[in-house]
Amino acid sequence: MWGQMLSYCEEHGVDVRGDFPVYEMFPYRVKIDAENQEIYLDRKKVPCVRPKSFVETVRKGQEKLNKASFSALTFAGELADAYDLAVLKLKKQPESDVYLTNLYKFLAPMGRFRRDYDQQSFAFDLTRLYMSDLEETRSGRRFQFGRAAITTRRSGFWIGRARSSFLSRSGSLHKRWAYGFYVL
Repeated sequence: MWGQMLSYCEEHGVDVRGDFPVYEMFPYRVKIDAENQEIYLDRKKVPCVRPKSFVETVRKGQEKLNKASFSALTFAGELADAYDLAVLKLKKQPESDVYLTNLYKFLAPMGRFRRDYDQQSFAFDLTRLYMSDLEETRSGRRFQFGRAAITTRRSGFWIGRARSSFLSRSGSLHKRWAYGFYVL
């Protein structure tokens, strides 16, 4: 049954990341409970669904996201404003690094806002901003996507990522990408 679902995903162009029993099918996190023959879509149990109809539900969700209106210019301005707020609230120096996960909290400050605009939607908007080829906000602040090794910083902001390592409580070493944002 689960192999059938993955083949339907391939047929319908649904990108699947991860390994059994947890998959990422943007914008969803899918968990399969093989023992009870259940599928969870973003922690919500999907009642008795056939693999083909489940994949169709995921595909329709992706299409809905892609059809949603998006203004790269407006989003870049909101991101710059969120950066300015974060620098003030976190008592950082101007031109300091601010993680995008922290900026997200300034864009969606209340829990009910985060339900409507989750981190995956934020990441999707960042991707659409990246793909827009926009380089400047309405106010003239320049921004760019790139590596954390940028040395010149002037009136603008930067979005990038860097690899970081951390130890878990069990003592195992994990590596992850950390996303950052700072003024150029």
